Amino acid sequence: MNILKLSWWCTPLIGFYWVRARDLSGQSKHKACLKKLSRIRWMRGPDISPMGQWTAEYHLLEGHSHYELSQTDKALDCLQLAAKVLQQESQYSDWEKNYLRAYIVECHPKLKLESDIDIDMGQVDLDYVTNDMKNCFPVPTHPDWIH
Repeated sequence: MNILKLSWWCTPLIGFYWVRARDLSGQSKHKACLKKLSRIRWMRGPDISPMGQWTAEYHLLEGHSHYELSQTDKALDCLQLAAKVLQQESQYSDWEKNYLRAYIVECHPKLKLESDIDIDMGQVDLDYVTNDMKNCFPVPTHPDWIH
């Protein structure tokens, strides 16, 4: 492995690319978003979670970008991986986990997702989900969503 990868100096660059990828996705510039995400993956190395404790969000953003570019096979792989990582993650509350699962299902209806990802929107109380998460991964089909 390259000695420069995984060094402390990569952290600000990874943070920059992450914020940029989120902004580009919000602007529907999904190809550019995927380029930023691939830079993060390159810096972190192939055998390491690309965003540490936020790896689930990395895979969600990657999957959503692929979905918007009609790359359904890649989108399905990324979103299922995100759901798998969510099951293992402990930094998210149960509300946030359910919200992100709802995002996977509700915002990507053309995908044939595994049944264990399915979630009832009534199980998600938006008051317990951070605004940052709601901004980056909006679920406007939620009954309590404020437009």
